[in-house]
Formats: sequence, C-alpha cells, structure tokens
Amino acid sequence: MGNICRFQILGQYPEAIEDFEELLLDNGLYIPALKGLAETYIRQATECYKTQRFGTSRDHIQSAVNNLTLAMKQDGTYSCLWKLLGDSCTFVTKLSEKYCCLFMANFLLEGGDQDENQLCEKEQLFVSATRFYCKAINLTETNILIWHDLATCYMTHALNTTESEKKKLLLSYAMSACQHCTSINPMNWQHWNLMGNIAMHQEPPNLSLAQHAFIKALIADHNYAVAWANLGTLYFIMDDIKLANKAFAQGQRSDPSHVQSWIGQALIAESLGHEEAMDLFRHCTQIAHHQQSSIGYGHWVCQTLLDSDPHEVIYAIHNMHAIPVACDALTYYTENNPQDSCAWNMLGILKERMQLKQGTLDAFKKAYQLSSQQTRDKARVNYGRMLYKVEDYARAISMFREVEEANFKSGVGLALAYFKDKQYEESYNAYEQALHWLTEEQRNQSELLVALASMAYMFQDANAAKTLLFQSINLKPPSPWGLYATLSLALLHDDKKLAKLVLSELDFFKDRQECLPHYSRLLLYFYIKEEQYERAVKEISKIVHRHPYNASVWLTLTLLLLRMKVRLEAAAKCAQTVIALERKNVDVPKVLTLVSMSHLMIGKRKQAIIAAQKAVHCNPSISDSWTVLKAAQRGECNLLC
Repeated sequence: MGNICRFQILGQYPEAIEDFEELLLDNGLYIPALKGLAETYIRQATECYKTQRFGTSRDHIQSAVNNLTLAMKQDGTYSCLWKLLGDSCTFVTKLSEKYCCLFMANFLLEGGDQDENQLCEKEQLFVSATRFYCKAINLTETNILIWHDLATCYMTHALNTTESEKKKLLLSYAMSACQHCTSINPMNWQHWNLMGNIAMHQEPPNLSLAQHAFIKALIADHNYAVAWANLGTLYFIMDDIKLANKAFAQGQRSDPSHVQSWIGQALIAESLGHEEAMDLFRHCTQIAHHQQSSIGYGHWVCQTLLDSDPHEVIYAIHNMHAIPVACDALTYYTENNPQDSCAWNMLGILKERMQLKQGTLDAFKKAYQLSSQQTRDKARVNYGRMLYKVEDYARAISMFREVEEANFKSGVGLALAYFKDKQYEESYNAYEQALHWLTEEQRNQSELLVALASMAYMFQDANAAKTLLFQSINLKPPSPWGLYATLSLALLHDDKKLAKLVLSELDFFKDRQECLPHYSRLLLYFYIKEEQYERAVKEISKIVHRHPYNASVWLTLTLLLLRMKVRLEAAAKCAQTVIALERKNVDVPKVLTLVSMSHLMIGKRKQAIIAAQKAVHCNPSISDSWTVLKAAQRGECNLLC
C-alpha cells in the first residue's frame, strides 16, 4: 500500500490504479483498496477537468462511485466513504449539462432495490451529495472539513437553482454550516473565504460581511491568492478600482499562476478603456481555462477584427494566433454555457475567419435560436450569410426575408442569395432597393452599381453595363471592383482608349495589398492585348520588387513568362516562390503544375516529374495534374497553346 500511495501522491494515477486493481485480485472486497482506488479516480478526474476532457472526467468519477458502492455494501459505517461519495456527486455538478449525470445504486438513494442503478442528473446529484455529507458528519462530528464541504455543496446548489425562495434557503443553510466551521477553527482561511463567497451571493449581497470574511481569511494566511482575488473582486464590484488593483496585484505576487488575479486586472483595464486588456485576457487563456477569460478574450479578438481593415496585418491577431486561440476558448465557454447567444455568435465569426464552414453554420444557427428580440435580426443576417455560402440558397432567402428591420447587409445578402438561386429578376430588384433605400454611403452605392452592372451585362448588353459602371466609378470613393469591371469590359470589346483611362485611375490602388492580385492580372492582360510582352514583364517585375511578399504577383509573373515561352527557369523559380510564400490562399496543385511545365519546357524532365507528382498527391481529383504528369513521363512539352 505504501508504494501505491506514493504513486498517487506523485500524480502517477495509471500506475496507482494498476496496483490497486492488482491488490483487489486477491480480495475484491478489501475496503482500504476500494477507497484508495476511488480516491485515485477522483484525482484523475480532476486532472482531466483541468484540460477540458469532460467526458473522460465523468467516466473516472463513475468508476470512483462504482468502487465506493462496492465498499459501502461491505460496511457503511466509514465516514470517509460517504464523504468521497459526496465529493463525487459535487464534482459532476460542475460539468456541463451534457455530462452532468451519474449511475448510482438505489440503496445509496432514498429507498429502492439494492441491486438496481438509477441515473441521477444535476438536481438529484445535489440532493444526494447533501445527504452523503450529512451522513459522514453523523459518523464523525469532529471532522470540521466535512462541514466545509457541506457548506460548499449548499452554496453551489443555490447558484444552480432558479427559484428565489429555494436559493435563499440554501444560502442560509450554507452560511450556518460555514459559521460552524469558523467557530470551531477560526484560523483556517478557507472557512472565512467560503463565508465571504456565500455573503457575496446573498440577495441583496452582504458586502460588508463579505469584506470582513475575506480580510479575516487574509489575516489567517496572507499568502493565498484565492482570498486576495476574491477581495479584489469585491472592491471591483464596489467600483473601488484602486483597492481592487492592489488586491489583485497582491494575489499575483502570492501566486503568479492564479488565473483569477490576472482576470481581475484584465477587467480593470477593460473598464478603464486600456488596450492592455486584450493582452491580459490572452495571458489568462495561456495560464488556465476559465469562463471569464474565455469570453473576455473572444470579445476582444472580435472587437479588434471589427475595428480594423480586413486586409490589415495586426500583430496581436496574426502573430499571436489570436483567432484559433480565441476560437478554442469560446468553444470551451459554450460547452459550459450553451444558452449564451452572444458567445455562439462570436464563435461563429471566428470559425468563419478560419474557413470552417460547417462549424460556423452550427454556431450561427445556435446564436439565432437563442437570440433575444433585440439581436435576432443580426443573428438572422449572419446565419443567412453562411447558408448561401454552403449553397443552401432557399433557406438563406427565407432567413433574409425574415429580417424585421432591413439594413444594408440584409438587403445585399438577400440579393446575392436570389442571384445564387438563379432568381435574377428578384435579385436585380433587391439590389436596386438596397441602392436606393438601405445605404447613403457612396462607397456602398458604388459596390451595388457594380453588381447591377454585372447583371445588366448578362441579360442586356455592354452599353447598359458601361452606363452603370460609369455611375459607380464617378462616386467617391469609387469601388475598385467598378474599375476592374470597366477595364475588363474595355479589354473584351477592344476599347483601348477606355482601357488606358481606367488604368490611369487604377494607379491609386496599385500598391494596396487587397488590390494587387486583380491589378497585376489586369495589367498583364492589357499589355498582352497590346502585344507588348517585354513591357508586361517590366511592369509586373516592378510590382514584384515593390511587394516581394505578395504571392499573387509572383503567380502573375509566372503565367506571363510561361506564355512567352522564354526565361522558363525563372518561371519555375517564380512558381516555387508562390508556394513558399503562401500555401493557405493559393491553389497549390495548380502552381505545382506550372512548376512542372516550366521544368519540362527547358528539358529538366526529372524535376518536372517530381513537381507533377507533388501536384497529384496534393489533390488527386484534378485532371490537369495527371495530364502534366503523363506529359512529363513521356517527355512531351507541347502543353501550351
């Protein structure tokens, strides 16, 4: 038993469980071994809970209860067994609704057949835990720590009930049990800390008693960060920022890894409007999982994304991997708070940024289902946007049409959903309504005119499209898409004068990161149309030198060199640079086929085969990759028209 206990103390739980089970092989009803095995399972469950493995945590508690039940059948006069049963029930009540249940023997509950089990959910678990602690106290009245556990159970039960009278009664029971603890052992800081927590949750909160209790806890032992953090929270609620800051700072000094102290400082920074709040919340998520830090960091990441330009590189977002970290934090939060519509909405926004379409759709659906009347329109717009992204156009149209107070986003979303569903007349009407009634910003109007022009080109003629595009580019600021469309139209219809005019207008956008892919490609087409290939190489190379980290410009240069069938080794190098710079937003198999074609055209057959094989491995369903691989194996190089 000595070696087993050492494994348990050192946190080597699998080894301890293995040794306890080996001990029980000789005597399966040996109570000390059953108790030790149950304790080990409870400790293992606690470790799993810290790492968000809730299902595994519940399974370990179930194993603990099974062993304790077997021990109780032999002898139910041991208070430690009743106490551990109470701990097991209380632990499971902390889990989310999905995992908050235990199978328990009927003889441990009120009456019932001894040989049958009953599924107990949260309310029944609280009642059972209270009963088990009371039974343990009856067997060992002098063990004041069980009184402390009973008081904690009453308080937790009160916080999980919606009935005001029942909550008041449970808190009074908790306070009575806690007062008994402090009267017997006034030098135990945990008793005073618990009393402060109970006083804080009374209705109305007894702030003076809470302050007295937290200070008494710190007098008993001033090095515990928990009491300092609770005192800081009290001062924060009382709007005494200075004292709250001092208390949280002392908690940080007492234990730098205590997450509540850092959360307190983050909340203070947030209340004062300091940007450091985001950094503090991020640090909290790195220390430990906590619901307040999870929702806080998720909020700050979403707010930062909302306030910044979509194409701006922000250090706190991109370099600190803020989006996936916040996504994980909010996933944890929604697991424990499944009724929070705002959290689901933020989780959907972050998953959309990560291009996780199904996860985004599920999150926005939950946000819509749980939304209040005030926020329902916003939830509808987000949910509708994802529905048309996953090509469920009929439901997207229905969702946008349910919006009670139409705005620019809902109007444009409805128009686009109609367009995707090939209801072109309804789409055109929706765009016109958005243009005339839902926005006064000229930038938005310019974008809408481009959409209308594209539909006019599809169903009328180029002149109708040109008229709308001219209206678009005459607004201030003009939409770059209007300029792209006008230039494309000029190139398609050989209108050189108009093409040159639009190119001069596009000079304003030529160094904007989000415009570079379109500007460089259209510039290439313009010079190809003019048969000025060397000039095209020169101009595209200038853009590459100005923006060497932009993969799309390198890709444009690659296509140009391949089309000219000169400097093919340079074309291969350019294509390889595209892959090195950007794998996330480029078609890697397509670029690898360009690398293979470049090598093949200069006679480097081995390198061509290797590049083509990589393209096939990236996506075996693309026929172009197989065609290039076949040509490389045969040594054919007549792939370009």
